[in-house]
Amino acid sequence: MSRRHGIVWLLLACLVRPAWADATAAGALAADPSPYLRLHASDPVAWRPLDEAALAAARAQDRLIFVTVGYFSCYWCHVMQDESFVDAEVAARLNADFIPTVVDRELASALDAALIDFVRRTRGTAGWPLNVVLTPDGQPLFGTTYLPRDRFLELLERLAKLWREEREELLRAAAAGAQLLARPPHRLTADLDPTRGPAYRALLVDEALRLADPLAGGFGDQAKFPSAPQLLALLDAQRATPRPELGAFLRLTLDGMAGQGLRDHVGGGFFRYTTDPQWQEPHFEKMLYDNAQLARLYLEASRQFAAPHYRDVAFDTLDFVLRDLALGDGSFASSLSAVDPDGVEGTPYLWDAAALARVLDDGEREVAVTAWGLSGDGEFDAGHLPVPRVEIDGVAARLGRTADVVATQLASARSKLLAERLRARPVPRDGKALSGWNGLLLEALAAAVAEPGGARYRAAGRALRDHLIGVAWRDGALASLVHDRVRVPAELGDYVHVAAGLWAWARVDGDPLDARTAQAVARAGFARHFDATGWSAAERPLLPFMGRDVALPDGALRSPSALLAATALALGTDDALRARAMAALNVPDAVLLAEPFWHATLIDALARLAGTDGSAGGAGR
Repeated sequence: MSRRHGIVWLLLACLVRPAWADATAAGALAADPSPYLRLHASDPVAWRPLDEAALAAARAQDRLIFVTVGYFSCYWCHVMQDESFVDAEVAARLNADFIPTVVDRELASALDAALIDFVRRTRGTAGWPLNVVLTPDGQPLFGTTYLPRDRFLELLERLAKLWREEREELLRAAAAGAQLLARPPHRLTADLDPTRGPAYRALLVDEALRLADPLAGGFGDQAKFPSAPQLLALLDAQRATPRPELGAFLRLTLDGMAGQGLRDHVGGGFFRYTTDPQWQEPHFEKMLYDNAQLARLYLEASRQFAAPHYRDVAFDTLDFVLRDLALGDGSFASSLSAVDPDGVEGTPYLWDAAALARVLDDGEREVAVTAWGLSGDGEFDAGHLPVPRVEIDGVAARLGRTADVVATQLASARSKLLAERLRARPVPRDGKALSGWNGLLLEALAAAVAEPGGARYRAAGRALRDHLIGVAWRDGALASLVHDRVRVPAELGDYVHVAAGLWAWARVDGDPLDARTAQAVARAGFARHFDATGWSAAERPLLPFMGRDVALPDGALRSPSALLAATALALGTDDALRARAMAALNVPDAVLLAEPFWHATLIDALARLAGTDGSAGGAGR
């Protein structure tokens, strides 16, 4: 990058640190399949989806493209909308100088991943709302996350001025930025040496233990995310080659996630992450993908550690999903919002003294306050989040009651608080039935059915299986979402998780059609998204810098490239598809050496292929 390009980047970075008619656009957004886009339909900003038409308009009008990426249940997305996108001055600036576009990251995961990658590489961190400025030809120029209204408006004004006065310099800077995202060329071949899997598994364990928080579990020392892909791979590693320090870390993490504020101890299920490293204070959105993966994780841990209480956590999580996310047609909604209908974060889950006294009798209230630490000022503006602080025996000793009485009163308190929440504290729901995330849930339901006491999940699993095969899958193609007879085309992640879910269900329900359909879905995923140069997460990439990758990393979900390859091998597919799966796993050593933690699923697949834990080729467990 030249010195002048660097000056432009520095100028833009410093800003962050210290009208065309909108009736048609608003009408289009109001009918969009995405609840997130519909949420923005009444903004004064002339939003439009980011698509070929938006790119054509930017080229025709020689305007920069402003892209905001978010999702319905995102707290900070709501904050930025309330502060900036409904503001008349901000809207006027966006409408006058930009082509303003809005993206639901859950329906455009490949586009979102490319933009996230750009912002992370240029700014160090990324998240949602993700705000990126593109040149008219779709090259990335600048990106950031949430900004307060005044700093955001200042950024827009300076970008517009630079585009008028330093246009060629910005174009060169954007081209240099796109080079940051360039992938070195590589051809994948099927001559995979599976013996390298165990060595990389050992490297993964060493890297994970280096990143581990030895006091609270999990990874990192700031906000804490569940990291389900890594934990699933580490459970496999511990089963194959037990290490005392890894086993202790896994149990510490499982206990911390299930026992503290990441989990909803009244209604079940897990929140997306906590803002602190001790798992205490969550952001309150609940995602289907987190809860499906964590249910599977706790079922795996229950078997591996002979710990039935982990199975209880998994069943409690699935019960939440079936109660609060079911859509009535066999499929399940994607999430519950972090904010209540008034836009306030977390209130359905929080309780003050007056609410406790209104809902509970005196005995129940005393037990709940003591067991969950609900006295004094609440940790949040709206009150306390119930989190276990004192064991049953300790509560009994403090209150002078028997443990049986305390357990009964606490269970009654939990039941009453949940009933009050469901009756009077509605949580807005993103009703998108995303095929990939529903495939994740089918995999979890299949794992639950195989457990003692899990037969009650068979009916829900069969209904979900029927939805995926009968509605989402049609004529050799998968829809990511079916909304009012509109079929939103699937991306790679949808193919991967539907194939894995159907294969897992076939093994517990025994219908040969499920295995055949899983194989067909896997084959279609390879045909649409893979060739010898690697993977394209979108079948038809929209932006010019969305290239192919030899391996897609783990994120909140397992790597779609690694999981599809492992699933295809587990299905016992034909020779041609098996060769493609082997090629997909045959990534350069440099990729795995550079970031073993972010390729945990790929490393796990390689190790399983080597047969070191008696599960060669297995994608599903």
